[in-house]
Amino acid sequence: MLRRTPSDDHQHELPRDPSRLEVAVRWIIRATAAQCSAQLRALRRSARRQVGASVALGIVAAASTAALLASLASASDALGRTVRVAVAVVPLAPGDTVATAVVVLRSLPASAVPATALTVVPIDAALRQHVSPGEVLTAADLATEGADLPDGWRTVAIAGRGAFPPLEPGARVDVIAASAVLAAGAVVVSTTDGGIVVAVPAESAPAVATAAAAGEATLAGGG
Repeated sequence: MLRRTPSDDHQHELPRDPSRLEVAVRWIIRATAAQCSAQLRALRRSARRQVGASVALGIVAAASTAALLASLASASDALGRTVRVAVAVVPLAPGDTVATAVVVLRSLPASAVPATALTVVPIDAALRQHVSPGEVLTAADLATEGADLPDGWRTVAIAGRGAFPPLEPGARVDVIAASAVLAAGAVVVSTTDGGIVVAVPAESAPAVATAAAAGEATLAGGG
């Protein structure tokens, strides 16, 4: 009689179906893996968007910084240009005489200086109006010493960097720069060792003041 052994029974066992628990565990594992994969893809997309946004913000910031630096450089250049002009150091009243004790030359930003500012101290010239301490003297502050000036004329100071002809207040001269007559028949208002103040027609004043500030204006004639 043959005996059956336990091993014989094991060899003839049929594969068993997975239990419900195993099926549930496998489903949970697959679902969790799918969820993790989706989250990872979302994180990658978010990271790419953040990098793109950071790059865009960096470009905008760089452009804004460049524009600000250019503006500051321009402002610095404007403030860096200076011109020496006559400035009152004490209160002055109409009729007062200009002297080195009451008016001095100071370097000021060109953008803050009037076009008709005096670039020389008009020694012994009389004032026609009040001037406060620290105020820049302009040609309009000086009295005309009795010269008969047409209405609307403007006075301009011309530094004596060249040889001027002998002139007295009231004399008529031509203001010349670069071989061109800027103002014909200008009237001498006052003369000093440092320069001459002349009165010119209002329409000629800007060109004469510009040439005077550049040291290019000279005088011809007289009498």
